Amino acid sequence: MTMAALILVPSALYAAEPRTTTTLQLRPEGPSISPEEAKALPPQALGDALLAPGHLPVLEVVVGAQGMEPPPPPGGVVPTRVKLYLKPLLSEQSGFCQRTIATTYLQPVSRPENSSASGGRPINLTTEVAYRWIGEARGALACNAPKYAFFIPSLEEKQSALEAVRLLAAASEAAKKGRPLGYSLSLVDKEGPEMLAFQREHPELTPVPGLRIINDAKKALASLPIGEATFAGPSETAFPNILKASDLKTTKSRVARGMTVFLGGDWIAGLVIVDGRIVRMRLQRAIPPPF
Repeated sequence: MTMAALILVPSALYAAEPRTTTTLQLRPEGPSISPEEAKALPPQALGDALLAPGHLPVLEVVVGAQGMEPPPPPGGVVPTRVKLYLKPLLSEQSGFCQRTIATTYLQPVSRPENSSASGGRPINLTTEVAYRWIGEARGALACNAPKYAFFIPSLEEKQSALEAVRLLAAASEAAKKGRPLGYSLSLVDKEGPEMLAFQREHPELTPVPGLRIINDAKKALASLPIGEATFAGPSETAFPNILKASDLKTTKSRVARGMTVFLGGDWIAGLVIVDGRIVRMRLQRAIPPPF
């Protein structure tokens, strides 16, 4: 199959959802693809070129460096990473959607200076599962969200991470309904003062509407964007870790577990969990690094 043939296939052929396979595999004897061709192809066409038939629709792709990653060195022989974000589905994990993220590399190719790289075959397919909280909204449309609205827990901490998000969602719902929380809750808002100070220092800029300092911890908890969690895991693996060592001290041999959830880019929730219950929570709003 040639790249030209892939590009010219009518888009209607991609409208039907294929049946899924248990394990994703690379397409046998698939075409060689250059990084430039991979970037130019629509997500579904690139997925069909790289993956064996039977995969879920590919909705988003990232070819090459992502986010703050350094670009590859000029010239030389380098692999090109391709990440394929498959259609999210309702998860067997209660309250969540999940999606598979497939990662492969186009074989290293020689890249002379000031020229495009020649095509390479994909190698080394790996997969991860990302999750997004949707609560009781169990309709299929509730799973539709861009890639940054999902988080990827480590395999070792998956159940603890999902439990932390569930507990945080339940706490947020309780706060919305005005129920007593039954644990210590605190809030530090760093973003509000910094943004207001910046606005005062630059009166020539258009003021940001609704900019304020948030002081009410319970109202902040009630409005947390739980469906925009980007990280959930043990607090000691999070940066920053907003829990304090004293938060994890317990009595009667009860085991306290510190968990952190990042939400919506600027919110951090630090949870102390004992026997499946939150016993301490810290919230922080801050401008995310590197800014």
